[in-house]
Amino acid sequence: MPEGYVVLVLHAHLPYVLSHGKWPHGSDWLCEAASETYIPLLNLLGSLSATKRSAHFTVGITPVLCEMLASPLFTSEFQGYLGEKLQAAERDRRTFEDRGEGEMAFLAAQWQRFYESRLADFWDVYRQDLLAAFRQFQEEGQIEIIVSAATHAYLPLLRLDSSINAQIGQGVATYRKHFSREPAGMWLPECAYRPESVPPEGRPRPPVRRGLEAFLAAHHLKYFFVDGRHLLGQPENPAGYAAEVDRGLSPEGAAQGPPGMYRDRIGGARVPLPAGEITQEPASTEESMRLYAIHRTGRPGSETAFFTRDTDTSQQVWSAGRGYPGDPYYLEFHKKRNPGGLRYWRVTDRLADLGSKKAYEPDKAGERVQEHARHFAGLVQEKLSRYHQETGRTGVLTLPFDAELFGHWWFEGPAWLGALVSAFDESCVTIEKASTALENVVPLGTIGLPEGSWGEGGLHLIWQNKETAWTWRWLYEAERDMERLVRKAAHDEASERLLKQMARELFLLQSSDWQFLISTKTAGDYGKSRFLGHYHAYRNLGSIFDRYRKRGALSDRDRQTLRLLEKRDALFDNVQLEWFKERTEDGL
Repeated sequence: MPEGYVVLVLHAHLPYVLSHGKWPHGSDWLCEAASETYIPLLNLLGSLSATKRSAHFTVGITPVLCEMLASPLFTSEFQGYLGEKLQAAERDRRTFEDRGEGEMAFLAAQWQRFYESRLADFWDVYRQDLLAAFRQFQEEGQIEIIVSAATHAYLPLLRLDSSINAQIGQGVATYRKHFSREPAGMWLPECAYRPESVPPEGRPRPPVRRGLEAFLAAHHLKYFFVDGRHLLGQPENPAGYAAEVDRGLSPEGAAQGPPGMYRDRIGGARVPLPAGEITQEPASTEESMRLYAIHRTGRPGSETAFFTRDTDTSQQVWSAGRGYPGDPYYLEFHKKRNPGGLRYWRVTDRLADLGSKKAYEPDKAGERVQEHARHFAGLVQEKLSRYHQETGRTGVLTLPFDAELFGHWWFEGPAWLGALVSAFDESCVTIEKASTALENVVPLGTIGLPEGSWGEGGLHLIWQNKETAWTWRWLYEAERDMERLVRKAAHDEASERLLKQMARELFLLQSSDWQFLISTKTAGDYGKSRFLGHYHAYRNLGSIFDRYRKRGALSDRDRQTLRLLEKRDALFDNVQLEWFKERTEDGL
């Protein structure tokens, strides 16, 4: 057995954007992620398989993302998107050549090759079915795919247990549909966890608010992930991972301060630390023992294992101030040439304005990728070797990231992942899938966890605040209404269709993305618009349902409205209304 395991988690998620616009927060958002993250990740896995090596990544693909990638509409949109990018690269190349800017013309030609490759990958290698490719790599043992809540709902803040049960139930059913097996573990959206708690006096039943592990256990899920602050009780960057990443990448975030891949906000100050600086070790062996071990939480019968994110080590990857993405030679995220939106400049100086950025140097960036992978592997090995020496145990160092960091936000990220696998090839520490680590490392014991997330302050502030309070009032109203209607509904075809589409709109309404966009001001108007759109669709369907119950038939207008919404929000064809009923069996 190795001295330690690295559980590297890539959590892929986007909100439902098909049939909801094109740019900047519509289908182009999905197409960008597919071309810059999902296909490069598949290509990496394919190259490893060809050389008889394994990544052993733990990959989360949210159910809503699965449904989008499987949609024929995505195939059409993606082909059009790649065509537009190829035209932009060709136009840029000719413009640069006419100006005598050979270096820039070379970069434009590289973009042409990049998008030509993505087109060939999608059509010829993956046969327009990216999920089938991920499924095949899971069957080969290259990766383990984990499940998440249906639409990435912020589970601790949902009011009704039936809503939590429905989000997880739909997630598991969608996983089964696309990957032809049962999931072993779950990504809690935003690493947001709630323990069992007794509600204040005067609250309605149930007297005990179940911990999320009870729902996972009821759906036969064996493990989940939490932020390091849950276990160690230590303060971190007050912005937190979830808020900080998106703020630093948004145009609004760039306008608030010096541009760069990300901006660190420690006590409100920007901290210009050099890329690759080794961050502080846990303060004591006792803390190390807790951070690098697997634990369980929950009551007997619903105990579930959890892995704990190593916050300090993670910052080496996602933080521009403390980590690699802010290196001067990596591709600058914010500066784009319009029309077309292609990027030709490197970070140069993350505190400098966009006008001072220098031309990208791919060869130099490639050298930095190798250096940073070796540095990171050494850092991880040092931590796990120290843990092994001090405790005699095999440690587990958990590193969860948004998958879109690699490629979409940090262009060199997929190459860095490949270099990292190579760097661990001859190490006494190995990257391993979460389930395998759980099989080989016995959990230390069962402990209680506090409520929290990996967001700002470790709490719910990014999703529940004065800017978003109205969304939760309306959402709770819809939750109660859905539970009531499902309990009383007849089982005829029209009722089933109406209620199932109401369920889809409620799922979409529950997406954590809308509050996130509103709070971080990255796309606040879009977040509000999408929330309101799904709320009004839900209410409209409810009115149609009431009219149908009274008349016994659907009017032509109501039937047309139903068809339009079924076409627009066409996901989760296997939704089950039973999930929305108040339950008492199976601990729920």
